[in-house]
Amino acid sequence: VNGVAVFGSNGKNVRKAEQKTLNVSEKVRLSSGLNKIEVSCINKAGVESLRNSVEVFYQPEQAIKPNVYVISMAVAEYSNPEYNLNYTVNDGREIIKVFSSLSPEYNIIVDSLFGKNCTRANFVALQQKLKNSTVDDIVIVHFSGHGLLDDNGDFYFATYDIDFADPSKFGLEYSMIEGILDGIPARNKLVLLDACHSGELDYSPEVIPVNQNTEKINSQAQSALAAKGVVMYAVPNSGTE
Repeated sequence: VNGVAVFGSNGKNVRKAEQKTLNVSEKVRLSSGLNKIEVSCINKAGVESLRNSVEVFYQPEQAIKPNVYVISMAVAEYSNPEYNLNYTVNDGREIIKVFSSLSPEYNIIVDSLFGKNCTRANFVALQQKLKNSTVDDIVIVHFSGHGLLDDNGDFYFATYDIDFADPSKFGLEYSMIEGILDGIPARNKLVLLDACHSGELDYSPEVIPVNQNTEKINSQAQSALAAKGVVMYAVPNSGTE
């Protein structure tokens, strides 16, 4: 199971000028169940210290009913009709249907950004809603449409109004997707990316932490993908339209 950076992937800057020693105190909100907390520091040269860790089990007094945020972005008919697709929006609706079936065990919160609503601005606007999530909440983001690489090899999901000749214009870059998900309280996050070139992203696949709140989510995700004929391998290698 991959860890979750409490203060984001860049950590928290605690450096103070001309100070050789530093005492830092932080409060960490615990998730339900077993928590493994690791602490390390990185110096100006980028060298990381050994990690100290502690395990804490937390059982809340009252049972927690997590929120499941389901976001689906899909485009079939683009502003440039030359690049239209057939089944992407249907896939988005099915993804929402699958995860909505988890109610009433979970609070399901759905945002469907289909067609003309599938824009970078609309996705960014969801960040504030996701910032209101809690550590036990689950965020599932689904993308279905064209995927493009720019001259630097950076991946862009093709939003409705993307410039296919220059994906940086209105396209949704993967670093932005990571950035928005990186800075939210929810620790259980899954991205389903159904687009060309998505398999060329140089990253280690994230796995939803398995606990009493997410075992069923994992099963539902696998069922949704299996229904589309998708087989998941240890290392992704290609995307599909």
